[in-house]
Amino acid sequence: MSRKAARPSLRYEHNRERPASRRQREQRERPWLVALVVLPVATGVVAAMALVGKAWGPAAWGDLAPEWPGQGYGFSLTLGVLEALTAGACIAPLARARRKGNKLRSAAWGAAALPGAVAFGLVAAVALAGMRPKKRHRSGGCHLAGHPCWVHEHYPYAWLVGVVAFAAVGLALLFTIGLRADRRRKTPAAPAT
Repeated sequence: MSRKAARPSLRYEHNRERPASRRQREQRERPWLVALVVLPVATGVVAAMALVGKAWGPAAWGDLAPEWPGQGYGFSLTLGVLEALTAGACIAPLARARRKGNKLRSAAWGAAALPGAVAFGLVAAVALAGMRPKKRHRSGGCHLAGHPCWVHEHYPYAWLVGVVAFAAVGLALLFTIGLRADRRRKTPAAPAT
């Protein structure tokens, strides 16, 4: 390779941005935040979902599913739709929160997403209570009315109906939320009076 050909490829672009300050670097790198806040909260959410699934799951699948319009399949469809709606209730406020804007307003939108997240966890726990456990985890009560083995004997594809309903309604909601967020970004802000 000749020197004339190599020179243009060795030129560096001038970076006009200022280097990140020490405070900015510290704000980006917060491993303690994950260790002290995110991990315990995630553990608590999983534990709460397990408790709700044990407490309400068999009663919901045993008492409500056979009497529901469409029986177990209709109940699973309803749970799938409810999961998508509650996920949308969590995602929509988060789409309005802007990190670079007003921090108090962003925190308020984040707090507005919490009820949707809690509702999603409750509905998902009831839906997951109908999942059949693996053979080694099945107890003697697995075939009792409303328990997972009973649900899958009477409604073998209930899980598929719930997943399809969740995916269809969820994609429609995400598309709608995305369109609204895009319109808000493109609309110029009204001047303050």
